[in-house]
Amino acid sequence: MCNILEFFSFQIIIIAIIILTSFTNATEPVDVNVEIYVGGTPIFDHSVCHDGLFREAIVHLPSLPDKEPPAKIPLVLNFHPMFLDDEKYMKQSNFHELGDEEGFAVAYPEGFAKGYNIFGRVWNAGGCCVSSLTDPIPDDIDFIRKLIDYIQTELPKKHNFEIDTEQIYAIGLSNGGFMTYRIACEMSDIIAAVVPIAGQMMNSADQSIPTIMNPDPYECKPTRPVPLMHIHSTGDPIVPMGKEDEKTGKKPSWFIGQSATQGFPTAFYSIDQWRQLNEVTEDDGFHGEEVYNDAKKEKWWWPFGGIDTICTAYGVNTNRTIQFCQIKKQGTEAHCWPGEKEGRKSKNCGNKFGNKHIWDFLKKYKLSSSASPIGGQSEEEE
Repeated sequence: MCNILEFFSFQIIIIAIIILTSFTNATEPVDVNVEIYVGGTPIFDHSVCHDGLFREAIVHLPSLPDKEPPAKIPLVLNFHPMFLDDEKYMKQSNFHELGDEEGFAVAYPEGFAKGYNIFGRVWNAGGCCVSSLTDPIPDDIDFIRKLIDYIQTELPKKHNFEIDTEQIYAIGLSNGGFMTYRIACEMSDIIAAVVPIAGQMMNSADQSIPTIMNPDPYECKPTRPVPLMHIHSTGDPIVPMGKEDEKTGKKPSWFIGQSATQGFPTAFYSIDQWRQLNEVTEDDGFHGEEVYNDAKKEKWWWPFGGIDTICTAYGVNTNRTIQFCQIKKQGTEAHCWPGEKEGRKSKNCGNKFGNKHIWDFLKKYKLSSSASPIGGQSEEEE
């Protein structure tokens, strides 16, 4: 259980003016620890407890017009990889800057660090990536549901906005990508579309990594088709993408060992599983598209002819669309966030396919537009 004396603090900061407010009611612990930014300015911070653990999130709101009725804005949940916290990941992915431009909110939840969790702050994404020494395993799905509820119900009391419940999305990198798949499986009643990056679907116990990770198997039974874009570097050494004919088994990972029992499912496994879940067939449309050629062929240190991004789409022009975008990047830095800032410090892939492409995919989909149950048709497709 969290120490009450440690986590009940609450402060508001408005343009460097700090105003103390009341403490949270100790008999009813709130469920998230949230720091709020509006248009890049820190506004609100309070510390809380969830499921006996300190949990944190940064919520970045775009500049909000002072009007009635309040602006209705989309929400993007962005999940960090292992070893990063919400603040460091916010600076890496930088998705909130696009949110300022396009008028949507971005939440950066933070994973848990409990007991002997040797992997730092992580997400309980099924088979990845909770330490085998962590027991019990926190319920991250419950945490995210309560975080969304908090953003929807509590923050609008203090800031002039509403969350558009038709446009709540999830994206994430690495362990955050694994978590994004789990959210698509278990929160299809709330999440309109998802973009996992360098992370696979890992939901069954036999996919876990022996001796290293503590699995939390879950059933992937979305109640409606969830549009999905999976982004992966072809040469990712940490979470290997694999090859098209590798839809079963595990791919060895440099991070956790090179044996076949110490690897992850391939990206092609995840795409194949999601095509089945979304009931996408070849009849629903298929095309390959070269999204961008980075034209770095003249650079002698890049022998592969530039960092191209190739997307293949399944279920084109339906509410069940799946896109698989492959970044043609090799080497130790290929486990990366898509975008132009190349180099070890930025952790970005160095390609032009990045945040804008992710948002362009997400914003096409609303919850009701793909609300038909699995096995049925939406009004759009009749």
